[in-house]
Amino acid sequence: MSLDGPEQTHNRIRGNEQSFARAVRRSELLKRAGTPVLSVATTVTKNNIKEIEDLKQVLLQLGVPLWRFAALMPIGRAEGAEASLDGEELAWLLRYAKENRSKRMHIYLAENLTFLGEWERRIRGRPLICPIGFTACCIGVDGTCGAARSSRTQRRIAKARCWRRPSPRSGRRVSGATGSARS
Repeated sequence: MSLDGPEQTHNRIRGNEQSFARAVRRSELLKRAGTPVLSVATTVTKNNIKEIEDLKQVLLQLGVPLWRFAALMPIGRAEGAEASLDGEELAWLLRYAKENRSKRMHIYLAENLTFLGEWERRIRGRPLICPIGFTACCIGVDGTCGAARSSRTQRRIAKARCWRRPSPRSGRRVSGATGSARS
């Protein structure tokens, strides 16, 4: 699940005033079906870095054990946005990740933060592999659930009934255990 800040910040960044509530609702449906949200991804920018601690408290209340930080990359829609972290902000984020890991919540870095120079040994202890599509599903910005290759995970998602529910905003529907999507 992607959450980029507390509710108001997340909704502003995503351009959808219902995005936060929909994501939380879908996570609750999954949890009731026996598939708790195991990980939340946050894209950290100049616009939300000061709210990281507030978001951490929200995630702890939701019982999220894994939190993944991605730094905004100046490509695609973000090209020229001037919201990417500078060196000092990135160093702060790396320190925050290292210092705030706990048994209740492990904080780790996303795939877009590849080799970290002097921080590599401090932050990571093994090679970086993204689990989405292999062992995990993804709750999209519009609240839809995405692919999971594990049949056990697929059955739990289907049981949660968020798997077949179309998004009112996009009309997108993710269908059953095949993980195929249509717009």
